[in-house]
Amino acid sequence: KVLDSSPKCDIALVDGPAAYNQDIMYSRYPAFEFMKPYMADSFTFFLDDINRTGEDQILEKWAKISGLDKTRLS
Repeated sequence: KVLDSSPKCDIALVDGPAAYNQDIMYSRYPAFEFMKPYMADSFTFFLDDINRTGEDQILEKWAKISGLDKTRLS
Protein backbone atom coordinates (compact mmCIF):
# COMPACT_ATOMS: atom_id res chain seq x y z
CA LYS A 1 0.00 0.00 0.00
CA VAL A 2 1.27 3.45 -0.92
CA LEU A 3 0.97 6.01 1.83
CA ASP A 4 -0.18 9.53 0.94
CA SER A 5 3.05 10.94 2.37
CA SER A 6 5.28 8.66 0.27
CA PRO A 7 7.42 10.39 -2.35
CA LYS A 8 5.98 9.93 -5.83
CA CYS A 9 7.81 9.20 -9.08
CA ASP A 10 7.49 11.57 -12.01
CA ILE A 11 9.22 9.28 -14.53
CA ALA A 12 9.30 5.52 -15.09
CA LEU A 13 11.11 3.43 -17.71
CA VAL A 14 9.84 -0.07 -18.52
CA ASP A 15 12.62 -2.11 -20.12
CA GLY A 16 11.74 -5.54 -18.83
CA PRO A 17 10.88 -8.26 -18.35
CA ALA A 18 11.99 -9.80 -21.62
CA ALA A 19 9.33 -9.62 -24.33
CA TYR A 20 11.16 -10.53 -27.51
CA ASN A 21 9.02 -13.40 -28.83
CA GLN A 22 5.34 -14.21 -29.26
CA ASP A 23 5.07 -16.32 -26.08
CA ILE A 24 6.10 -13.39 -23.86
CA MET A 25 5.20 -10.37 -25.99
CA TYR A 26 2.77 -8.94 -23.40
CA SER A 27 4.94 -9.51 -20.34
CA ARG A 28 5.38 -5.75 -19.78
CA TYR A 29 1.66 -5.01 -19.77
CA PRO A 30 1.19 -5.16 -15.94
CA ALA A 31 3.86 -2.49 -15.35
CA PHE A 32 1.54 0.50 -15.75
CA GLU A 33 -1.11 -0.69 -13.28
CA PHE A 34 1.60 -1.77 -10.85
CA MET A 35 3.38 1.60 -10.96
CA LYS A 36 0.31 3.86 -11.11
CA PRO A 37 -0.05 4.23 -7.30
CA TYR A 38 3.59 5.31 -7.08
CA MET A 39 3.36 7.97 -9.78
CA ALA A 40 3.02 11.72 -9.20
CA ASP A 41 0.02 13.66 -10.49
CA SER A 42 2.08 14.61 -13.54
CA PHE A 43 4.38 11.88 -14.87
CA THR A 44 6.08 10.41 -17.92
CA PHE A 45 6.06 6.67 -18.51
CA PHE A 46 8.52 5.22 -21.06
CA LEU A 47 8.10 1.82 -22.71
CA ASP A 48 11.24 0.55 -24.41
CA ASP A 49 11.26 -1.44 -27.68
CA ILE A 50 8.07 0.20 -28.96
CA ASN A 51 9.01 -0.90 -32.48
CA ARG A 52 7.97 -4.47 -31.55
CA THR A 53 4.37 -5.61 -32.00
CA GLY A 54 3.77 -6.52 -28.35
CA GLU A 55 5.01 -3.22 -26.96
CA ASP A 56 3.10 -1.27 -29.60
CA GLN A 57 -0.12 -3.04 -28.60
CA ILE A 58 0.65 -2.55 -24.91
CA LEU A 59 1.07 1.20 -25.44
CA GLU A 60 -2.30 1.35 -27.20
CA LYS A 61 -3.99 -0.53 -24.33
CA TRP A 62 -2.35 1.66 -21.67
CA ALA A 63 -3.53 4.80 -23.48
CA LYS A 64 -7.05 3.42 -23.78
CA ILE A 65 -7.43 2.39 -20.13
CA SER A 66 -5.78 5.50 -18.73
CA GLY A 67 -7.00 8.21 -21.09
CA LEU A 68 -3.43 9.55 -21.17
CA ASP A 69 -1.68 10.95 -24.23
CA LYS A 70 0.92 8.82 -25.97
CA THR A 71 3.93 9.82 -28.04
CA ARG A 72 6.29 7.52 -29.89
CA LEU A 73 9.97 8.48 -29.84
CA SER A 74 12.67 6.93 -31.97
